[in-house]
Amino acid sequence: RTITDSKLEHAGNVYITDQRTDTVKKFDSRGNQILSWGAGQFNNPMGLSIDPAGDPTGNVYVVDQDNQRIQKFSPNGSSIAIFG
Repeated sequence: RTITDSKLEHAGNVYITDQRTDTVKKFDSRGNQILSWGAGQFNNPMGLSIDPAGDPTGNVYVVDQDNQRIQKFSPNGSSIAIFG
């Protein structure tokens, strides 16, 4: 794996961007992978951000570098919007 960014969200889950597999992965607080998305959708995901703890949506924003865009997802990986 080539992890380019990681973020801890308010519920204790960790999101990472994996450059080698062009995916976002979500892990629980014990390190168990619980979700993965983006294969075939990203081209060099380089960073991510999560809505602040006070925001109940918990949306995930991914910097999709080589596609020159930012993508917005729900916490379960559903695409919400593409910017750029």
